[in-house]
Amino acid sequence: MIPSDFSPLMVEVQQWMLQMSEQQRMQKLMEWSEEQPHLFGFLVNLADDFPSREHQALSLLPLVVQESFRRMGMSVDTVAPDLLQKCIEEQVENAEKKEQTEEESARMLHELQRIWEFFSDLEAGQMDDREDVALILRILLSAFERSVPEQLQ
Repeated sequence: MIPSDFSPLMVEVQQWMLQMSEQQRMQKLMEWSEEQPHLFGFLVNLADDFPSREHQALSLLPLVVQESFRRMGMSVDTVAPDLLQKCIEEQVENAEKKEQTEEESARMLHELQRIWEFFSDLEAGQMDDREDVALILRILLSAFERSVPEQLQ
């Protein structure tokens, strides 16, 4: 069930994800991996750090972000390796300093965390102690936001 406090956009996107079969999701993921090979490689490299179900759920979240951006009328260029590295370094530094993200990004981060819980079959509330997942989501969001062409921002 989709939480009632989700933004209308995230409700639409989660419904879109739920309407797809597992095979369709994997096909979308493979298409996305060709569009964003560096982000995909970043996520693949995390496989040993998470149980299988959690990693699979984490791997689906870029599809949610990409579809959200698409529905807002924003395309995303391919994330270059140097941009991804910069996003990783900045987000790790922000996490160490416990800096807050902007309100809009914080809301999307919260909604993505809830979607991750849903797809990884976790009980609600378990995200509170999962700084690892929150960091990865902040890196993904930062990379997506910075890859929107300037004329669309």
